[in-house]
Amino acid sequence: MISYKIIISLVAVVLTFVGYVPYVRDVLKKKTTPHSFTWFIWGLVGFIGYGLQVFGGAGVGSWALLVACCVCFFIFILSLRIGDKDITLSDIIFFLLALVSLFLWLVVKQPVWSAILAVTVEILGFIPTIRKSWNNPYSETLFTYEVCFFRHGLSIFALQQFNILTLLYPIVWSLANLVFAIILIIRRRVFDKKSVQDTLSEEHIREHCPFCDKGALALTYLLEETTHFRIVSDYNPLTDAHILIIPKDHVSSVGEYSDELFAEFSPIYEKVSKFVLSKYGSVSSFEHGKIGQTVFHSHMHVLSFTGDPLVIIPEGEKYLKKITGIKALRGKTEYLFFSVGNKNWLVDTALGEPRFFRNRFAKALGIPERANWKNTQNDPVLRQEFDKKNKRCKELWQSA
Repeated sequence: MISYKIIISLVAVVLTFVGYVPYVRDVLKKKTTPHSFTWFIWGLVGFIGYGLQVFGGAGVGSWALLVACCVCFFIFILSLRIGDKDITLSDIIFFLLALVSLFLWLVVKQPVWSAILAVTVEILGFIPTIRKSWNNPYSETLFTYEVCFFRHGLSIFALQQFNILTLLYPIVWSLANLVFAIILIIRRRVFDKKSVQDTLSEEHIREHCPFCDKGALALTYLLEETTHFRIVSDYNPLTDAHILIIPKDHVSSVGEYSDELFAEFSPIYEKVSKFVLSKYGSVSSFEHGKIGQTVFHSHMHVLSFTGDPLVIIPEGEKYLKKITGIKALRGKTEYLFFSVGNKNWLVDTALGEPRFFRNRFAKALGIPERANWKNTQNDPVLRQEFDKKNKRCKELWQSA
């Protein structure tokens, strides 16, 4: 007859996958940004904890921890490509202390002190994730930590022997996951209660660049990521296809790109333009230099639009200067660039104002009320429309 401890252990193993599958999904979707060093520490010290549990006679009660360690290393590998790799001096100290705990167990033969140090190090290794999540509570998957709290607690009942080596890890981590889940819940409530007007103010946007924050709403609909750029559907699109090409580094405009950055940008711009033209039948683009910007981080707009350029600049041709293409932006700081089809222009900067091109294109499209994205950001009816457009654009991009 199968022991009830085996059944409990198997349930704990299943819960490990139940808790981590949504986390991995959110990482792949760029919704969650794991801190690489945290997950490396958790995997390394977790394996030490697993070894100490087996040494202490945990038996089947250690299965869930072994599986969790494997998952931690898998997420660590993912984080090297997607996550937060900001490694500080304290992170390196935690790693060295983890090695010390291994030394205490295998060389000095002090497994109890090794277990205490290992768990302490792993909890300290939680600090980078807590630090990141305090300011961005939606950058972690709450469900994972809620399940881990329950799973660690359940695994205690699967232990075949009860002593400090077998009990320390599941008890401490059950409590740690509970505390962190509570922190996320509280911080999300605080975050959600912030005034929309405050977070959308010009001052806030200047100080908190939405394109530098990997968890920002502006990057929700990521189409593709290259070495130095993100290609995303505009969170507040003006047309069925409205795509932004955004450098990962904080650069004000295309005119300020380095040779390396421009060399990577140019084929991306061509690829996005061809995609919009082939899938939606027309293409235009626009970008501000250091004039008329409301988000001070370069983002080339590419959208489905066709029409007379004088619809965009009704002031007349004297305010337009034809250029051959985006290479003409190199070295410029203050400019207003737009294109319709394969024709490109610079606009007299004397006309410049905040959201210059969004205002002009929105008016030309007959939707002037949508020009200011701050006013459409939280409109529930528009959000449904925008989400539908962006999801369709992403489907077409992935199938292209």
